[in-house]
Amino acid sequence: AEALVNVIRECDTKRFIIVDGLGYGRIAPSSLGKLPNLGFGWHCYDPFNVTHYFTPWNDPSGVSETPKWPLDENWLERETWFSKGWDAIASEGGFIYVGEFGTWRKTPHDVALSLMSDQLAFWQRLNLGWALWNFRGDFGILDSNREDVEYEDFRGHKLDRAMLSLLQRY
Repeated sequence: AEALVNVIRECDTKRFIIVDGLGYGRIAPSSLGKLPNLGFGWHCYDPFNVTHYFTPWNDPSGVSETPKWPLDENWLERETWFSKGWDAIASEGGFIYVGEFGTWRKTPHDVALSLMSDQLAFWQRLNLGWALWNFRGDFGILDSNREDVEYEDFRGHKLDRAMLSLLQRY
């Protein structure tokens, strides 16, 4: 990433660049923290067993119980979403943008909304911008194909009004 940033800087020394984290965007690329005009894109998919419950690209054979949120009463105290190096960037005043988050359509809707509410409140306290993985589709507010949502028709699409309302509060 540093080589790419240097090439961009040859063309435009002031361009603001966002570099995604490592490990599918989940781990902070802390070695780049001192480069000027650089921000970091965080993909927040933790806890993974909640956000990616029964996704087709993961082997679902080992899944034995439906996810819940919070995982237990001490989860938020024991482990933060910043546990993978994002705290160091934030404490130094670095720019962090949550470029992807959400839950797969098989995560129970009430669990998805509860997790998302906690995430959004956390990011609001830190003044972070955010975006869902997708607006329309299996992680989104339109046409998500969740089986446990009462959809509203919106211009020919199935709208998850509860999720949209949650996002609008933040």
